[in-house]
Amino acid sequence: HLLVAARDAIARRDWGVASEGFLEARSRGPLSGNDLDAFSRALWWLGRVDEALDLAHSAYLAHIEVHNPAGAAGSAIRMSVLRFLLGDTVAAVGWLQRAQRLLTAEPPGDVHGIAQWAQSVVLTGQGDYAEAVELTRELEQLGSRLGAEDLVAPAQVVQGRALVLSGRVGDGVPLLEQAAHAATSYRFAPEWTGAIHYFLTQTAHDLGDVRLTILWTEAAARWSVDLPELSLFSGIFSLHQARVLTLQGLWEQAEREARRASLTLANMDVAASAEAHYRLGELARLRGDVEQAECAYAQARRLGRLPLPGLARLRLGQG
Repeated sequence: HLLVAARDAIARRDWGVASEGFLEARSRGPLSGNDLDAFSRALWWLGRVDEALDLAHSAYLAHIEVHNPAGAAGSAIRMSVLRFLLGDTVAAVGWLQRAQRLLTAEPPGDVHGIAQWAQSVVLTGQGDYAEAVELTRELEQLGSRLGAEDLVAPAQVVQGRALVLSGRVGDGVPLLEQAAHAATSYRFAPEWTGAIHYFLTQTAHDLGDVRLTILWTEAAARWSVDLPELSLFSGIFSLHQARVLTLQGLWEQAEREARRASLTLANMDVAASAEAHYRLGELARLRGDVEQAECAYAQARRLGRLPLPGLARLRLGQG
C-alpha cells in the first residue's frame, strides 16, 4: 500500500508525499532499483541533492544486483547529471561513460536516447558543435522510430543551441522555435520540459536577442510557477527573470529574483549559483554600491565565474 501510494504521488508530481511514502516503505524493507530511482527523483525536486545522490547510487547498485543493465544505466545517468550540476565534471563524465558501457549490448530504447542527449550536452559545452549536431540528429531519428516526442524536442533544443553557438543562427533558431512549441504543447516529464526551457532562455541570452530572451523567459516563468520553491528550475528561472528585469530597468525586482536564485541554487548548481552572484554584482554596480558589487563579484569568482565584464566596468568607473 505504501509503495503504491508513493508511486501514484510520483505520477501526479507530488514530490513531498512521494518522498514520505518511499521513506516509510524503505524503513520496512529494501526498495527495488526502480523505486529507489523514483525516491531519488522526488528528493531532487525538493532540493535535497545530497540525499538524491545517495539514493541514485543505491538504485544503481540495486539494478546491478538483479542484472538490469538498462536500469543501472538510467541511475548512472542521473548520477552524471547531478555531479555535473555540482561542478564535479570528472565524476560526471565517468558516470556517463559507465552508462554508455552498460547499454552497449542492450536493444535501443529510451535510456539510449537519454544517454545520447546527455553526451550531446557535454559536447556542446566543450565547443564540439559539429559532433553535437550530428549526435542530436541521430537522436531525433531514434525518437521518431520509437514514437518518443520526449526525445525529439530535447534533441532539437540542443541541436539548435549548438548551431547558434557555432554561428549558424539561421539554421539554429527554427529548431529552437520547434522545441519551444513542443514544450508548451506536450506533457513531457518535467525534467525534459525544464531542460528545454533552460536551453531556450540561455541560448537567447547568449545570442543577445532581447525579444527571444523576454519571450522564452516569460514562458519558462509561467511553467515554473507551480514548482517546489527549492527546485533547480525555480532557481534557474529566477536567475533568467533577473536578467530580463534588469534589461527592463526594474532593478529592485531583478535583485530580489537574483538573490532568490543565489540561495536556491547554492547546493544544486554551482555554475548557475555563480551567475546569480555575478548578477547581484551587476545590479549593485548599476546602483553605485561599489562595496556590495565587489563582494558579489568575489563570490562569483569563488564559485568559478570570472566576474567580467562587470568588474572591469566597475574599475573603469573608479578611474
